[in-house]
Amino acid sequence: MRPEITTIVLTLLAVVLGVVAYLKDPGLPLIGARNGLAMLWLVLPRLVPGILTPGGPMLVAYMTSWSLFGMQRIIAWEAPLMGWRFVFVRVVPSLAFPVLAGWLVHQD
Repeated sequence: MRPEITTIVLTLLAVVLGVVAYLKDPGLPLIGARNGLAMLWLVLPRLVPGILTPGGPMLVAYMTSWSLFGMQRIIAWEAPLMGWRFVFVRVVPSLAFPVLAGWLVHQD
């Protein structure tokens, strides 16, 4: 089995940028690896149901709802800065958007 050219290019680019980061500060590659693993743990619980769900419309609905209703954004930014009334006024009308996005990409 032959690897694709994109895989080779991306691997080479990652190695080169890792060396550049190490030359800038030897601790940067470790920080990058920790951040990458933290992001993997954040995304993996959302990615697994999307892979297990049949078809693209469900994945689009999952991703739309994840971007609209991120609890970390609501709790850390919107509620403290704008107030819970703003959160309510923004979230309630947005409840239909994930379903609508999934319906729009559904092809029969």
